Order: sequence, then structure tokens, then C-alpha cells
Amino acid sequence: NHQVRTKITANVWVDDQTGSYLHRPIVDGRRTWRRIQAATPEEAEAMLRPATRPVATVSELVEAYIGAGCPTLRGRQYARPADVRGFLARCSRFFGPKPPGSLTVADCVAYGKSRAPSARSADAELQALSGALNWAAMNGMIPSNPIRCRYRVQGTADVRHCRDTMPADADELHRIARVLLEHPLSRATGWLMILKAFTGMRTGEALALRLDARSKADPGWIEGDYLYVRRAKSGQFPYVPLHPALRTAIEWHHAWHAAEASGSPWWFPGRDMVRPLRLTALTSRLADVCRRLGLPHRTAHGLRAYFVTVWRSQGKTDAEVAALIGDRTVSLIQTTYGSLPEVWAGGKPLDFMPENGQVAWKPI
Repeated sequence: NHQVRTKITANVWVDDQTGSYLHRPIVDGRRTWRRIQAATPEEAEAMLRPATRPVATVSELVEAYIGAGCPTLRGRQYARPADVRGFLARCSRFFGPKPPGSLTVADCVAYGKSRAPSARSADAELQALSGALNWAAMNGMIPSNPIRCRYRVQGTADVRHCRDTMPADADELHRIARVLLEHPLSRATGWLMILKAFTGMRTGEALALRLDARSKADPGWIEGDYLYVRRAKSGQFPYVPLHPALRTAIEWHHAWHAAEASGSPWWFPGRDMVRPLRLTALTSRLADVCRRLGLPHRTAHGLRAYFVTVWRSQGKTDAEVAALIGDRTVSLIQTTYGSLPEVWAGGKPLDFMPENGQVAWKPI
């Protein structure tokens, strides 16, 4: 019963199979899906907006949020609610009389500078404030969260978790994909692996691609030098530039699809051909294949990290790479995917095609 659902406004999702609009109410303490009888996203958003009073200042908003119990976006309570209340109290003292809608990224930077150098919680405090703003927006108290796409205001150590779970190079990438493409029941998963590594798309973005796309608004439409997608997590730039390796991979993918999966509109169909692959299919398959080949643990998100690392090793800036993967927050490129290893400084950059091994799709 897998369905691909894409968030299109603060409270509204669209079912990519039926085109109907949905929201996620809390029922008995759990999130669930409910269909909205609306013709447009704007109408759906308006139907969900409760008749609540607007708030004029940040202090007033924080007071209302604390009074509601500081719920998370899923309607639950934070593990340490006292910490959240403390974070909000500090933010309220600084931003107090400001209208919530007037806050900017520059205000967040100013807040970080106002904190003592020894204080390491400024980003956690701003995150708590952002949570309060999200809650207020969902309840119709403010139009939107104005600091949702802020930068970090304090330095962080390099984080290499995602890069540590990516293929070491193109030879390893194609070696794993080749194993998946060898078996008829895992070929769709193999192609998903290749296209994720070649585009940097999230799994949900890739699974939404359709061969029956008719315009730029449809995920899977190809025109000129771009493959059009629907970005998740409020991402930007709804397209992927077609570099030479990606063009070749798509040609081979489409040939495979026409020969073995022509009954499905999805780029990566599930076994029934009616629905796309499950979100977890690639993760579980990767774990099995890596164990069989004696390779380190590789993950589906590691393929996104591979795409990022290839371009960074070839000299693209973090801003350019962020645009390629539709990410609004440039600072997360290094902290999420890790700094470039020293062995690549002045050395040969990574690529999408294997240097010594066989290209994954040749045997098909």
C-alpha cells in the first residue's frame, strides 16, 4: 500500500498517484492521513486553518506555545520540555517586542553574536523558536515561519557520517549496482541506486519520477539539459542538470524499462508494476549486497553524499552543490557530508563512471 506523497504547503500534501490533497491530523496521539475535499492547494490550506487569534509579538507567540505544552510538529512533547522552555525564554528576552513575521536570518545571526562565546546552545535556542513559529503557522496565528531556512550561527565540527556510508569510488558504486541489476527482481532497485548517485536526489524524490510526465510540473519530464523533479523538504530548483554520465544512465534505464517494465508509469516500479518501490527497498537491498561482497555499510542517503562529494572533488563550490541537490542551506553541505579528504587536494577527482571496473548496466 505504498504511496508517494509530497508536501506542497505548510499543512497540505499531494498524493502523486491520485492528485488528491491530504493533511496529517493527530488522532489518539498518532499522526495519520486524511483526505481534504478541495480543488486547489490554497483551498485545502484555507480549510485547515483554524479560527485562532493572530499574535503581535514574539513574546506573545512564545507564551502561547508554552501554554500549549510546546508540542512538536507530530503533536508530541519534547524529551526535555524544561530545556525547550528555557531556550524559548532566552529568545523571548532578545526578540520580545518584534512581530514574528518580521524576523530574518540577519536577526538570527545577531542573536548568535549576542550570546557569550562559551555558550554553545544558540542554535538549539533558535531551533526551539523555529519550532514555536512552525506551530503558530500551522495554527493560523502567523502566515509562515520566517526563519525556517536560517544558517547555523555557531561553528561546528566536521561531520562525515553520510560520507562514511557512501561508495568509496565509482568502481565500488558500479560493483554494487551490477549485483542488483543481475537479478530480475532487484533491477528496479539497482537503477534507483544508480540514478540517486548520479543526481543526488532523495529517495522519495526519485520514486516520484514517472515516464508519462507531460510537462515541467511533472516529476520525470526531460527537456533540454534538465530532468524535472519535485523537491522534498521545502527544497528549491525543481530540476536536475543532465551531465554526460547521467544522460547515458537514463538512456540505458529507459531501454531496460521498455523491455522489462513497460506496463508501469513509474521509473522504479515495484513488483506489481502499479506502485513504485517501497521507500525502504534500496536500504535493505544495499545492506544485503554489501554483506555479500564484504563491503562496509553503505546507505541510500550515502548515495546522495556520493553525488555531493564527486562534485566537490571536481572543484564546485558548496553553493553550487547545494543548488544541484535543491538544498536551501549551503552551510549543511560540509557539516552533513563532511569536508573534502586531504588525499583529494590536488589529486585526481572522483567521477560517476568506473575507472577500472565494468559499468553496471552493460550486462543488461
